Amino acid sequence: MIHTNKMSDKLNLLLIEDNPGDVRIIEEMVLDLPEMKLFNVNCISFAFEYLDKNKTDLVLLDLGLPDSQGLDTVRRVVLQIPSIPVVVFTGHKDDELALASIKIGAQDYLIKGKIDTDMFARSIHYSIERKSLEIALRKSQANLTILNEQLEQRVIDRTAQLQAINKELETFSYTVSHDLRAPLRAIDGFTSILLENYKSKFDDEGKRLCAVIGDSAKHMGQLIDDLLDFSRLSRIELNIYSIDMEQLAGSVYSELTTPETRHRISFQLGNLNPVSGDRMLIRQVWVNLISNAIKFSSRREHAVIKISSKPEENRVVYSIMDYGAGFDMKYINKLFGVFQRLHSVKEFEGTGVGLAIVQHIIIRHGGEVWAEGEVDKGATFYFSLPI
Repeated sequence: MIHTNKMSDKLNLLLIEDNPGDVRIIEEMVLDLPEMKLFNVNCISFAFEYLDKNKTDLVLLDLGLPDSQGLDTVRRVVLQIPSIPVVVFTGHKDDELALASIKIGAQDYLIKGKIDTDMFARSIHYSIERKSLEIALRKSQANLTILNEQLEQRVIDRTAQLQAINKELETFSYTVSHDLRAPLRAIDGFTSILLENYKSKFDDEGKRLCAVIGDSAKHMGQLIDDLLDFSRLSRIELNIYSIDMEQLAGSVYSELTTPETRHRISFQLGNLNPVSGDRMLIRQVWVNLISNAIKFSSRREHAVIKISSKPEENRVVYSIMDYGAGFDMKYINKLFGVFQRLHSVKEFEGTGVGLAIVQHIIIRHGGEVWAEGEVDKGATFYFSLPI
């Protein structure tokens, strides 16, 4: 059987209660709450029939109904109307049952005989607000799940793209390594044959041009080698271990110099902080930076190269300073680019890839690279590695 009061307002409440006295108490409370409208049914079956046909903002459920099965009824109602808040009514000795109802989905509970209009209104508004937040949270979680699935798919797709790109790079590297080097070797070889077998038929200018052709072929071969080295960096897997940077920098300097070279260079190696990284790649960083310092100091009668480190909050900063040729700071943006040179080949040999390799390695380790310099006064290169 269904009863309604005659008030008309925004919140439609369904009271599932078979006790006329308890219904009358709730109806009197609702009369003092003009924002609410009350509907009453006296059994669970009528409640589901009503809910299927009418907009309802909140359900008030008596746990003592003749056709109620306690918590199973609460669970059944909550599952049937997942978007509508449920408040349970209990008797004086049903506190444990009421708390258990909250755990399985009810928003609040009210004890018969211990509620007034204000308490009733607060419970209704609180339950509706809590259910709204719960629904919003579920939607957010569902959206987050969808976004995570989309992100995972993007990662899968991106990984497949990168694998395809790597295969293309490997094919390109093979092509460069074999198909381009062959004609360069032929040019260099035939030029050497011309100079050896037909030397008497060339004047000085002809001999000079043949030498230029041979040197250019060799230089092009070195460019190809450096480009291949640079392209391989992205595909090398990092093997992170603790590195004794002082020992590593010192050994690199010894390998790059002869006793005669060391005689004219004041090499000042400070106490370098150890760091974690890929030893092979970090060694290449030192090879490129130290060889640059030696090269650009080669015109100094007495050269000075200083290497030091400084620990900071989350990183160690390493520096290598020389008093060689230096560079103009207005060209700093070109310094770490591939094939970018601030000095001509006639001044200092090289291909312009070394610093690009340094930057690529340090960035892969999560660090930074930068430099300062002044023409004819030297340069200082810095790189940082995370602690």
